[in-house]
Amino acid sequence: MRIVTAREDIIIKGKLKSIESQYGKDFIMPNRSVLVNINHIIKMLRNKIELDNGEIITISRKRATEIKPVVIEKLRRDMKK
Repeated sequence: MRIVTAREDIIIKGKLKSIESQYGKDFIMPNRSVLVNINHIIKMLRNKIELDNGEIITISRKRATEIKPVVIEKLRRDMKK
């Protein structure tokens, strides 16, 4: 598995689900292939999120009901800052 950070790319063995549970509320899985730090989300468009590096990630239908409220709340908090 490859993890992309602002400073480097890291290759590790393991499952995304286990990493998600380790890091808790700051990370979400919009689909089964991607783990995203919510602090890097800048926009949500229907079934996609945009990260501060310009990358667009699709939110799966299966995960949409749990992901969208978390992203909306995060973006609302950002607007108040």
